[in-house]
Order: sequence, then C-alpha cells, then structure tokens
Amino acid sequence: MQKILVINKFIPAPAFGGGAKRSLAWLRFLSKHYEVTLVGHWDKKFGDHRIAELRDYTKDIFGFPHTRTAKSLFMTALHALSRNQSITLLQYHQREMQEKINELCATQAFAFILCEELSSMQYVQNIRNIPVFLDDQNIEYELATRAIKNATLFLRSAYRYEASRIRRFELASWKQVEMTFFVSERDRAICAAAVPEVPCAVLENTFSESGITILPPAQWFETPTIAFVGNISWKPNRNGLNRFLTKVYPLVKQALPETEFYLMGSCSTKEIRKLCEKNKVHLLENVEEGIKSEILGQCWATAAPVYYGGGTRVKILEYWAHAKATVSTIIGSEGLVPSAGTWSGDDDREMAQTLISLLQNRQKAVQMGQQNYEVFKRFYEENTVYGDSLYRTITTQLHEQDPN
Repeated sequence: MQKILVINKFIPAPAFGGGAKRSLAWLRFLSKHYEVTLVGHWDKKFGDHRIAELRDYTKDIFGFPHTRTAKSLFMTALHALSRNQSITLLQYHQREMQEKINELCATQAFAFILCEELSSMQYVQNIRNIPVFLDDQNIEYELATRAIKNATLFLRSAYRYEASRIRRFELASWKQVEMTFFVSERDRAICAAAVPEVPCAVLENTFSESGITILPPAQWFETPTIAFVGNISWKPNRNGLNRFLTKVYPLVKQALPETEFYLMGSCSTKEIRKLCEKNKVHLLENVEEGIKSEILGQCWATAAPVYYGGGTRVKILEYWAHAKATVSTIIGSEGLVPSAGTWSGDDDREMAQTLISLLQNRQKAVQMGQQNYEVFKRFYEENTVYGDSLYRTITTQLHEQDPN
C-alpha cells in the first residue's frame, strides 16, 4: 500500500468542529487506499488524550502543542509584518513541526501530500518532488473580508490588510498544488474566476449517519426544544450565538415559556456562558457523540445562526442527518443544496416567528425534517461523497489517465 502524508492545522481528535469532522472523513476515506502519516497540532484542550480515535485510520501520528498567548501573538504579528505575511496563517506555523515534515519527506516515499486547510500549505512551500493536494475548507480570504463588517472602525484597515495578505497566499497555493478541493460549487466558481487554469473540484461537506436513529415525535422531548451544535471558539459561531441569545431566543421564550434550548459545543466563552445562564440554556460542552446524537434526536427544531464565515456548515448536515427542521441565516445555509425543510433569513423577528411556528406544530416539524433528510441522503451522506469517484479524481490527477 502506498504511503501519503496528511498535514492538519489541528489533529481531529476529538472531531468537535465542522473542520475537524471533514478532516476525519478524509482520514477514513484515505485509509482505505493508502498508509497514512498524520502531522498537525494537538487539540488545544485535549492534547493527545483522544489519539486512540484515529488509530484505525493512521499508521503514524506526529502531534505538536499549539500555545497562543498575548506575547506569542505579538511576536507573530511583528514577524508577519516584517515578512509581509498573514498573521492569521503564520500563527499556525512552527519550526519543530516544519522540521518533522522536512524529515519525513526526505526519508519516506509519499505518493502525495494532502494539506488540510490553507494554513497547512505553509509547510510545503519548499517541497517540489512530491505532489500536493489542498482541501480548502473555507475560502480564507473571503472569510477575512466578511469579518471586516463585524470589526470596529479602528480595526477595519488592519483587517483589510490581513485579508489582502491571505488572498495573495491563497491564490498562490491554488496555483502550486495538483488540485484544490472546495466544499461547494460556489467556492469552486470563485477559484475558477480568479485563476481559471487551476485544477479544482467540489468535495461536499458530509456527515455520517452511522449510529443515528431517527426518532418518531412520540419519543421527542415533552416540551418544545431547540438545539445548536458547534465549536464556540470559532468566532462566527460566537457572534451568531450572541445575537441569537440576545435577540431571537427571548422572543421564542416570550411566546412559548416552556421552550428549552440545548447548546452543544466546545470552548465556550465567559460571555456565552453568561447568556446561557441568563436565558436558562442547557450548555453542554465537549459532550460525547452518543449523548449529543440522543439529544438531537429528541429535539423539535435546530438552529444555525451564522452571520459570516465561509464554506458550508457541517452542523446543518448533522441536523439533516437526524431529520430535523432547521432555521438558518442566509450565510449559514450558503453553498448547500436548497431544502424546503430549512428556513433561511437574517431578520431576527422572522427567525423567532419561524421557530415558534415549528414548536407549535410538531407535524410541520416532522415534515420539514423529512425534507431535509431526503436532501442529505441524496447529496451529503459520507459514503456517497467519499466514494470511488473521489479516488478516481485523485489518481487521475496524479497519473493523468483514467486509473481503470
């Protein structure tokens, strides 16, 4: 079996956030065809304590701690400015990890390297004898540009400068690799318009329905219940939850005081914890997958309040896999195949009213959930997306011929 090297920003153990879930799906797929060596930063909270979760999909794992302090960020900023580079990306580059990657590439025969997320491309700038693929989970410069709207006036110039540095590196990375994979046709089209000659393909975000049991309404929670799943340390999630808990959920509670809300994620902030306490929200951090799935299965509706960001939301696919009706912002559902079971809009009162309507009519919630599940099965189930067609895409790009 041929060897490959996968470089991750964070090793997906545990795989809480959407990016980590996508990385884990890649590892599950690649391990069927290749012997995988994985290099990346350890999860900031769990370190190597969950490494056993990846043993079935990897031959070797080399992890490095990632510490971010005010001092380290200041030094990174000075270094980035002196080299005209992106602070956002450079903070994930460290010398020890670079040396290990150089050593592995010099001593082992890898068929190719897969860089998960743009920041991983920093480690292959001087590697020319091994083909490189990039999984660009978000168009990072677009994400940085959208963040400008949520920045203070004082910081907007700095954000624009940062977005331009990211864009320069991202376009150069697209040109460097054998192929770039995007999460949606929308993202692929942006790449094709910017650099038409670059090979690129769409690899949808996915969610595995393994272990999920779709429950009938009789087995749902007795009281109307909403659920949110996501990595709270991701700024767009924090921003969206803040607005949802401040402007949307209080309107739902006013109309339906018995409503419950489960927020399931990781790395919550002091501000979010205070809002959860104020609104009597069930905040479940780092909850085990089985428990999370059980709670989702019993919920009446799900929410994805994300007002900026990029790519597509794995959280929505997780909701759809459980056959749950979903309310989302416009950007939250961006890039996904439209589903009649998902309401999308940015007006707070309309979002609240839609949730109230769903929580008052379980039959409507069931119908919308089933519509979401049908779209999920057709386009996003993991075994469908990560199948023989993806393997052929990779091998054809490597060998410039149909592998069959």
